[in-house]
Amino acid sequence: MTKSTVTKFCIFLILFMISFSSYAQKAILYNFDFWIPDGFRHEIQEYDKYGNKAYIENSFTGKKELHRYLEPISIDEVHSICDSASEMLKRLYGYEEVLIMYPKNPSITSGKVTGFPNRGFKRTVKKNKADAYISMEFKMRDNTFLGAKNRSLWWEEAGRERTIFTDVTFSFTIYNANEGVINQKDISLIDELQPLFNENYNTEIVDKGFKVRKLYFTKSEIMTIYQMAEKKLEFAE
Repeated sequence: MTKSTVTKFCIFLILFMISFSSYAQKAILYNFDFWIPDGFRHEIQEYDKYGNKAYIENSFTGKKELHRYLEPISIDEVHSICDSASEMLKRLYGYEEVLIMYPKNPSITSGKVTGFPNRGFKRTVKKNKADAYISMEFKMRDNTFLGAKNRSLWWEEAGRERTIFTDVTFSFTIYNANEGVINQKDISLIDELQPLFNENYNTEIVDKGFKVRKLYFTKSEIMTIYQMAEKKLEFAE
């Protein structure tokens, strides 16, 4: 083997080891805040066995109020979103594994969809060794003017359309074990939302963001919007 060949082989080996080292890194997705305003989601009225609207007692006021609930986003759907996000991170940074820290007992929080990772940074680092620790936030903002009724079922029962103002943001921050920032990315969606809805709804881009006349966003639409945001985030500079 000539000296030149040996040199080339050593360079190749070094590059391979660097590449492998980068690829073999482990990351942890410890926090993923997924925010959808309650008023943007499909609200469902519960009925009793006689076909009458069901009521429940408000635990804070003690008064009876209509038993309504938001169309649930299932655990499988939450996992599908998290799995997609972890694959994006693998493609971006070559992680061999992205461990997703799902909560054992998801709590119910207004606006924040439950079932997503919600660990604290210090607790995660203390109990889990990794090369990177990731926090993400996907958010659909409610930019509707103050005072507007924001319950989807109210408008549906009234037989009226309503105007929704929103914009979408998606971001992540990657930390090392000392909470030093390794990478950050963030994007916003406004213009990209119009082609998704303008065929079937009245839409407009305004100062407040994206304006659409509809009762609520379906789960399918929310998933599509997330996928659009994820794709834009992945390829953002």
